[in-house]
Amino acid sequence: MATLAEKSRLSRESLYRMLSKRGNPEIKSLYALLQAMGLRLAIEAEEHECPA
Repeated sequence: MATLAEKSRLSRESLYRMLSKRGNPEIKSLYALLQAMGLRLAIEAEEHECPA
């Protein structure tokens, strides 16, 4: 956890808090965490069928 905190530039306490069941991370914190893990967040539109 310490290495991940260092890579994401977040405190260990912040990581534990945001990853807990009651955690409610800000998007910038979540982005920093994912980036430190080599991941990215993607949002895509749902595919809807067009009525004929």
